[in-house]
Amino acid sequence: MLNNLKNAYIHLYALFLILVLLFGRSFTGLYIFGFRIGELAIGACLVLSIYFLFFIRKDNEIFVFGDKTFYAIKLIILTFFLTVFATGGSLLRLYTYKSSSYIWTISFLILGSIFYSNISRDFYLLKYFPFFLPITYILSTTYFPQFLIDFFLTYSDKFDFLKAADIFILYIFTNIFNQKFMKKDFNYYTYLLISSAVFIPLFLYKSKGAFLPASLFLLMELVRTRKIFIKYKVKSLVLIILCIPIFFLSTYNSGLELSGNEYTLEEERLKLITSSVARAADEKNTIELFGSFFIYDGRLYSEEQMANWRLQIWQDVVLDLFSYSEYVPSGEHYYRTPGESRTDLFLTGYGYNEMLPAMNHSSRRGTDLMNENVHNFAVNILAKGGFVQFFLFIFFYLSLITHWYKKNKNLKLLSFITFALMCAFFDVAMEGVRFPFIFFGSISYLFYED
Repeated sequence: MLNNLKNAYIHLYALFLILVLLFGRSFTGLYIFGFRIGELAIGACLVLSIYFLFFIRKDNEIFVFGDKTFYAIKLIILTFFLTVFATGGSLLRLYTYKSSSYIWTISFLILGSIFYSNISRDFYLLKYFPFFLPITYILSTTYFPQFLIDFFLTYSDKFDFLKAADIFILYIFTNIFNQKFMKKDFNYYTYLLISSAVFIPLFLYKSKGAFLPASLFLLMELVRTRKIFIKYKVKSLVLIILCIPIFFLSTYNSGLELSGNEYTLEEERLKLITSSVARAADEKNTIELFGSFFIYDGRLYSEEQMANWRLQIWQDVVLDLFSYSEYVPSGEHYYRTPGESRTDLFLTGYGYNEMLPAMNHSSRRGTDLMNENVHNFAVNILAKGGFVQFFLFIFFYLSLITHWYKKNKNLKLLSFITFALMCAFFDVAMEGVRFPFIFFGSISYLFYED
């Protein structure tokens, strides 16, 4: 009976992972019994988190992430209940758990640990894993079957192509995975260069938040694997020459030859703000300009529309933790006017009762007026859980990295976590299901593989 349950779990996890990798938001938006698959996944994580809090001990064989990580997770879960109590929240509202999903998705670390502790190295998913990255490129840029589009339009809450963050996390993990899985070092080197030549133009087109960490990851890997280049000089030079037309072909295929940016209706509105700020920048001598970023009247701005949109949200959210404010309408936009200082939110944050005040107006809610996310996992944690929870998350990631280093004496996990969270710093990655599922599952794999 127990073996049957294990086998069922293994194949269910593998199927879920494959579908998340290939179809992303469209898959997690499918409805089952009136709930979306993503909502059911968060519900499962919630149940597992509560079970972990009360019943799982640190010497459990499936928890291989160290004692400090064990206690960090328990403390993070406890802060949820303390925050709900301190902010007058309700444990009976579904919105409370939706708003706090970034806490429950840590359980994907445990679910991944159960999966990888029960499979062998020749498990079919591992053997075919390097093929998923090129398939996602084809689905994102070249061909997506019409019958699948029709299926998701009918049975999911929306059809959408893979997000840049979801492709990015697969890109870096696949290349880290190949370091161990591919027997010949030059095969890994070949995959790294070709995949980078293909995907970095796509990241630049889809999201600068994915392009930057992808470029830094590639640079770091080129430095780390320089001995491979020296060992196979001729083959490496031929490979690099081959990657040049691949890079330009991917650039063409991604659409960069037509437009460096595609503005949505929301972005068009944001151009009005940025243009007015830019005019002010030319007229004032107190502005310090560095690249596209500049400071005016004590605030940080950017001449790039979406970067500026994010910067203003982040600053307003953080300032709201220290002083009362009012958001005054001005045309199509709202501007924050500060009031008296406050101390009631510093430790606990706003909690999970409703959207953050800085997001509660149309210019920040997206074209469908449904967006509540600040597009920054760190600011989101700080705003909802306060500085106590924020520092516990820092402790959680540091404990993972230090335990890994003591065990393996390398910086592979540090590299993976750093670049993944760098991407999440500019996106809604960690507040969903797909990114944290791949992210924490990847960490579980690394601990079991090395």
